[in-house]
Amino acid sequence: MTSTTGGIRKLLRLSLKWRLTLLFVAGMMVLLMILTAFIYWSTSKLVYIHEQHLLDQKAEAIAADLKTQLTEDKYLDANYVKQLLTNYATKQQAIILLDHEGKRLASVIGPDWVTDPLKGLPAQLIGEAPILLDGAHPPLTIRVKQENELLDPYLHILLLMLGVASIVTLVISSFGGYFLARVGLSPLDRLITDIRRIRPSHLSTRLPAHGTSAEINDLVRAFNSLLDRVEEAMKKQQQFIADASHEFRTPLAIIDGYVRLLHRWGKENQAIRDEALIAMDHECSRLFSLIDDMLSLAKFQHMSQIGEDDGKKMQSMVPLLKEIRNVWTSTFPKHLRLSINWTEPIAMAMEPPKIRQLLDILLDNARKYTETGEVTLTATTERGWVHLLVEDTGIGIPEEEMENVFERFYRVDKSRNRHRGGSGLGLPIAKSIVQEYGGRISIRRSASGGTIVHVELPVLARDAD
Repeated sequence: MTSTTGGIRKLLRLSLKWRLTLLFVAGMMVLLMILTAFIYWSTSKLVYIHEQHLLDQKAEAIAADLKTQLTEDKYLDANYVKQLLTNYATKQQAIILLDHEGKRLASVIGPDWVTDPLKGLPAQLIGEAPILLDGAHPPLTIRVKQENELLDPYLHILLLMLGVASIVTLVISSFGGYFLARVGLSPLDRLITDIRRIRPSHLSTRLPAHGTSAEINDLVRAFNSLLDRVEEAMKKQQQFIADASHEFRTPLAIIDGYVRLLHRWGKENQAIRDEALIAMDHECSRLFSLIDDMLSLAKFQHMSQIGEDDGKKMQSMVPLLKEIRNVWTSTFPKHLRLSINWTEPIAMAMEPPKIRQLLDILLDNARKYTETGEVTLTATTERGWVHLLVEDTGIGIPEEEMENVFERFYRVDKSRNRHRGGSGLGLPIAKSIVQEYGGRISIRRSASGGTIVHVELPVLARDAD
């Protein structure tokens, strides 16, 4: 078992060219073995049938001759009958005359016989013919026997010729299989060479079409599509690193400035110390909030990729909506009204903390960017989907910016967002939560010029898209 496994591993380490050649040779070997066995069997069968036919013809000819020469007195004379049979005997055959009861009257055995022909061994060919004598005499039977070993030399020659032909064919097919594999895989070799030329610093390079092979062209298109996605991911990663660095640099620069200020003048000035401590505390809170948002986003994206299920249970959303209404009503300013509505029954397979986080993000965004008016959260169920709509009467989002708001660190107005405390990670986190549930999230302008965020979540848990 171990040797077989080792052989398979060695075979898998070979190049595709050699593996195809070996598989082709193995297939040809099996085919040749089957073909050789069939040819040998069918040819030997035909030879035996032909020899049997010849023996039958010879028995009939002997019977016809003996009919004219035998009488009752003569066929009882064993010497006389034996003398007649000697005229038809050969070295490799035995001729036997039997009476109507199957008793031997006379026989002639060729000198080249190895076994006793009278024992009826299975390795013999037998031809028989009746002899119908004139009058009321019972019929006689003439039997001609021939050993099968007589044909063995010819069959051995046939087997040798088939073996040699198979070996020659196998050798030729081996070279032919390797040549065909090499020619067939030459576009793949060129493709591998082109792929190796692509450097991480030049991901914009794309592979050209190779020949007319549909499979190779499909592979080229698939690889170019992969390069597109990799290049896009690299750009997003670079942008993420640049944005994260910028987001961290600002509060750190403020903290560093106040530390320097304390070193220069703040040691003796209570007002400066208090101002520095308050500012540094605020900036540290911003840093911790930013780190928490980044960790939450990474966690949700990882869970979505591996398809992790934290135990979503079918339950009513009403208690959660009531909790959100109680908490958020007290945080909204007096000039801004919050309205949360739902239609019962409304239930879905969910984890309340995650849905709570999703709605907190949407309500917090609506509160930050709505000066006056109203923020409305509406929850309904329709055809197996839960619909959550958060609508505000705020400043709105330009049409050209809407497709970018779910990107990490993206802000429509960076200076105003920083003033309001946004990090640009809220909506990406919300999108990750929705994707984890296999749902959809979209954003559009409302009739009042504000924003409507529409979330669709399946009632029953399903895999994320």
